[in-house]
Order: sequence, then C-alpha cells, then structure tokens
Amino acid sequence: MLNKISIRSQNLKCLRLKGTNFNTITPQNFQIPESLVELSVVAHGKNLLYKSFIFPQNLQILNFHHKLRRIPKVPSKLKNLHIVYDPLKATQSDFAGLPTSLEVLTLKVSTNVKRYMLIPDVSHLVNLKKLYFSSVEFKDCNVESINLDNFPKLLTDLYVNGCRVQKVIGNFTDFPNLKALSLDNNNLNDWLSPLPNEFSFSDTIESISLRGNKLDNDTVRTLVSYLKDTYPNFRQLFVDTTNLSRDMHYLVMERYLVSYRTMHPVLDEPIF
Repeated sequence: MLNKISIRSQNLKCLRLKGTNFNTITPQNFQIPESLVELSVVAHGKNLLYKSFIFPQNLQILNFHHKLRRIPKVPSKLKNLHIVYDPLKATQSDFAGLPTSLEVLTLKVSTNVKRYMLIPDVSHLVNLKKLYFSSVEFKDCNVESINLDNFPKLLTDLYVNGCRVQKVIGNFTDFPNLKALSLDNNNLNDWLSPLPNEFSFSDTIESISLRGNKLDNDTVRTLVSYLKDTYPNFRQLFVDTTNLSRDMHYLVMERYLVSYRTMHPVLDEPIF
C-alpha cells in the first residue's frame, strides 16, 4: 500500500489517491504540487495531519474519505470540503477556522459517539450553499436538538442525518433559498406530530427526506398534505413506512410521496 508520495509537477491540477496507508501526513512523506486545484485521498484507518503540513494554496476541492483525528487547516480559497473525522477530538474552534470561501461542506462522523456529539456552528460560512452532516453509526447517537442558527442562511441543501435528533430549534423560513432538506435517521416523530410552526419554509422548498424517523400514518398524511398545498415548488416527501393507508396511495402515484420499505443507509450525498 502507498505510504509515501512525492510528485513534482508545475501543471498538475487534480490528484486522486485510493488505497493509501498514511498513518500520518507530513511535509516529508506527502509531497504534492502547489499547482493542485483538487485533491482526493481514500485511505485506511485513522490519520493524523501534522500541523506543519500545508496544503497547496490554490486548492479548491479537498476530499478526505477516511477518518481524520482533527479538523485540518485548509486553504483560504477552498470551495468544496469533504472530511470524515473523530467527533471526540473535534472542538467548535476547529470549525470556526474553516474559510468563508466554502460553498459545499460535507462532514461525516464514523465513530461510536454515544458519549458525545457536536453539531458544529458553521454560521460564519456566509457563502456556503450545501451542507451535509451525517453520523454513520447513528444507532448510538442521541442529540436532543439542532439549532438552525448554527447554519448559514443562504443554503440550498441542508442534510443533518443519523444523529437521532429529537427536535429542531428555529425556523426554516430563515433560509430563503432552501430547496432540499434531509433529516433522515433522527427521532422527529413526536416533534412533527402535531405539525409544529417551526416546520415552515420559503416557497423555494422542493424535496424533504424524513426516512428513519418512524413516522406514523397520520403524521405522514398531515405532512404531505401541508407541503403540497402550501408550497408551489414542492415535489416530494421521502419516508420509509410499510403501512401507507389507501387514501395516500394516489400521493405515491403522483410522486409527491416516496415510500421505502426498508431502511436505507445514512446518506451524505444528494438523493433528490
């Protein structure tokens, strides 16, 4: 397996590495061109980025598809960041250091986080359009609430999946451009029944996914009726239920309601 790399090129723009075995990334074992615009690393196990390691300053896309022990310091021009990290090591100050140039941010937790889960405040990312936050081992999570004030208001896509969130604090109408919302694999049935005032949106909303929330028929019926009658651009509500009553079958036929019979994995990429 690859555990050292040294590439010298003045013109290389994109570098994608798979099957690597870097336990640590240092300026000595990870030498990459300053010309890079995109870097993707798929590696095994945990990884430690030394503070002395500096990414190419023109980098705009950075994907780390393996667990980092800390949130890295990334270039000020970065637009797209995808990282898997250890939530027991991450602090709010780590996220506060992310650059305001970011437009797409994917944060994935892949550790047993029964003891601790931080849904970070990234409200300073004023240019962020798409935020994907997910916990893979969601069975061990139990987050009482998420505060919408922690998210930038120009989002078009917001995913908070697999955290077993019980309620949402704030109002989705504060997001005037929101088109796609995913709250899969949480515990929102009690919060959504009866329909809370906070579950309101701007007219831009198109698709909402609530899979894995154990929604009962009455809640699903109320939700889909409210969404399709209230929001002119609304197209689909994604749920996972095996017991849809007959009066809702026409909603499935018209694709307003998409029902899955089996639990699907937590997603950190768009399904809409």
